[in-house]
Amino acid sequence: MEHIQKRSQSELEAENEVLRGENERLSHEIVQLHERNNSLTAKIEMLTRKITELEKKLGQNSSNSSLPPSSDLFGRKAKTNSPSRKERRAMERKPGKQPGS
Repeated sequence: MEHIQKRSQSELEAENEVLRGENERLSHEIVQLHERNNSLTAKIEMLTRKITELEKKLGQNSSNSSLPPSSDLFGRKAKTNSPSRKERRAMERKPGKQPGS
């Protein structure tokens, strides 16, 4: 056990002072990280609520709410456009009522 290096009192005090400074810096950093963690946790909770609310709105349509059918934005069938005059002529149809209709 004679291997233990003997250090002077002033060397130990200097090392102790360095370690105290490092401890204070780390303690301050821990406080900052706790504050940042709390802030991010609150933001995650707020965004989760907002996503839930938007998903609920997205799931609403005229069949499961009091909304009119014109408010259905998603899942609507595309309108089938009637052929233009040029297209009707190309199909050899005459304007007006068609026979058999």
